[in-house]
Amino acid sequence: MRGQYKPAVIVVLLFIGLASEGLAATGSLLIKVMDEAGTPVDIAIVQLWVHTATGGTAFEFATQPTNTPGTFRVSGVLPGHYKGVKINKSGYAPAWTADVQVDAERETLVTCTLSRGGTIEGYVTDEAGTPVEGIPVVVNSELCRRDVVTDKAGRFVAEHLLSTKYSIMAEPKTDSPYAVAILNGGASCGAKDLHLVLGRKSNAGWSAANADQDAQRLRDQNLSPDELSAAAAQSVRLAREALVGKPAPAPVVERWYNGSFWQLNLDNKVVLLDFWGVWCSPCRQQIPPLRDLAAKYANQGLVVIGIHTQAGKQDLPSFLAQNEVPYLIAVDYDNRTSEAYRVTGYPTIALVDRRGILRAFDPIDTEKTVITILAEPRDQSTR
Repeated sequence: MRGQYKPAVIVVLLFIGLASEGLAATGSLLIKVMDEAGTPVDIAIVQLWVHTATGGTAFEFATQPTNTPGTFRVSGVLPGHYKGVKINKSGYAPAWTADVQVDAERETLVTCTLSRGGTIEGYVTDEAGTPVEGIPVVVNSELCRRDVVTDKAGRFVAEHLLSTKYSIMAEPKTDSPYAVAILNGGASCGAKDLHLVLGRKSNAGWSAANADQDAQRLRDQNLSPDELSAAAAQSVRLAREALVGKPAPAPVVERWYNGSFWQLNLDNKVVLLDFWGVWCSPCRQQIPPLRDLAAKYANQGLVVIGIHTQAGKQDLPSFLAQNEVPYLIAVDYDNRTSEAYRVTGYPTIALVDRRGILRAFDPIDTEKTVITILAEPRDQSTR
């Protein structure tokens, strides 16, 4: 099992479609996981999928080990009928058990069998038929996603896939001269020799601007400290640009303060995530304006959530006891959330619109940007 952690439930915050009606008596899941030979398999995280109008959204729990090999417990689960339970394990295709009923104060047994799964293979070329190396390719379905990169021959292989239909997309990095390429019709598990063709970006100004950057990199490999800092900042900026306009990563949370996950109703809400730590002076200074912002726009649909770092988490209870922080605070689990949001400095603010789309990092005028996003109807929020 990966790492050592206390047996506390870890919940991933949903940005789309999850509504709950306050605290209630909870049930638990007893998860039994084995491979196709019947051998017990260790796991750390399971996903419980809720029914929504858009077809289902997952959230995650950490499992608590039991005395039986391959058997784990998830406590504190809200009663109800769930779309299913999904198990992710490196080296295996996801295991999926549909239609799970959780009852209050009872334990529900869920058995999952992990298989090695199938593959999808293909290659990426430019319009002249030349293989293109280093292109990220996303192989995605509702229950299984694999992110791979083309090799020197332009080939990619996505492994450990469930037997279902997948969308295939070659997604060059922001500074690439190539545009995104999508395989029309997608592909089924087991497909081989799929071909994606990268066209050039239509932006005429791209070539000259990036040629200058390439020339600079080639001209001087001995970067000064200032240049290294600038290069690092550029890297972070490009990484964040790749996230904006896409579904916001779901934060993995070790523990909640000032409330409960089950009391959240984020359906059709705008969410402001504040990445912070009690050890960070600018972070502490930012709390009063965020507190005012949360109160001012709560009736219009704004929810503020603080994501606290692993560092200094032992000082968080006393800090909250001595300071007025009315919004929900979550402790990041294993720094997974900050990594997913490419957070490299504190504080960092991320804004998510009513559809769960990540819209902005550290806006120049936070309140103005919040007002703009709040004014957008859910079906008209821009990417």
